[in-house]
Amino acid sequence: MGVESPDIMEVSRIRVAMILFIVSSILTVVSLFGSFSYIFSLASSSVLNVPLIISVIISGLAVGGSIIYIISLIMMRRGFKRLREYGRDVGIGSAGSLVVLIGSIISIVSYILAIVIFVIFLTSASYSLNISTYYTLLSGLGASYIIYLISLLIVVIGQILLGIGFYKLGSVYNDSTTEIGGILIAIYILSFIGAILAVIGTGNILSKLRAGFVPQPKSYSYSQYPTQYPGYPPPNVPQVPMQPAVQNAIKSNGVAIVSVFTNYQVAAVSAQILGTNFSTTSISPNVLNPGTNVLTINFNTPLNLTVGITYVIRISLSNNTFIDVNAVYQV
Repeated sequence: MGVESPDIMEVSRIRVAMILFIVSSILTVVSLFGSFSYIFSLASSSVLNVPLIISVIISGLAVGGSIIYIISLIMMRRGFKRLREYGRDVGIGSAGSLVVLIGSIISIVSYILAIVIFVIFLTSASYSLNISTYYTLLSGLGASYIIYLISLLIVVIGQILLGIGFYKLGSVYNDSTTEIGGILIAIYILSFIGAILAVIGTGNILSKLRAGFVPQPKSYSYSQYPTQYPGYPPPNVPQVPMQPAVQNAIKSNGVAIVSVFTNYQVAAVSAQILGTNFSTTSISPNVLNPGTNVLTINFNTPLNLTVGITYVIRISLSNNTFIDVNAVYQV
């Protein structure tokens, strides 16, 4: 049974996170609608006919929605962060997720503060409040509102960054639906629609990846390569050709020693043994110079592979290309 590639695993993580985001949004809307209905009911003559369980359910929906929302942001940040480590230009999505998460936590704090003050006010309603206590409660409500506005501004900024991250995700994997979703996510009031498009788009991306799609690298001009070295690669080179398996070995202790050739200077970002879930960013040296380079790749775990079988190690580079190296597994 084959193991899915890091691209598939992380795009899947982001897609699940967006589904959770949609679920949390629905729960939040339902809880808000229920809250307003409950308040109107309390204000009517039928107040005694309103079961207490309704308020409990409404509170549960609000808390559940908030928890799911935070989980979705954490998953989303991890997915974008890991894709960036694999050389995909989507790191801004990780930053956006973190900013939204911070803003959301501050918003929850403002809600809690407002609820506490409101409860104090209600429990004190039957007693005469002096003017000092009244203004203290009023000031507290004002402070909670200001905190909420600050959190809203932070969330809006984070949504813009997150939208750009999804747009870049669609660009890397050549999916226009994800790009459109990213644009709508960046527009706060349209983020729910953008999330739905992002779920559809990432589903398209997963289908293409499982069918063998390889993300195309960015375009580079010749001036981006060191001028002191001749024979620079042309722009839009999708990958460096397969390297010959000469003295390349993977050891059972998780260390692989391989030789690779490149005709330009570039950094090695990560390595993966294709067909397995073994991947790492521990590569020494992590900068390849023109010519033949001997790399030590540490997967940081014992490897249980088939002795004598040749495996392909894919080394992802900082210029969004990769090198495939043949290596024989040895005990």
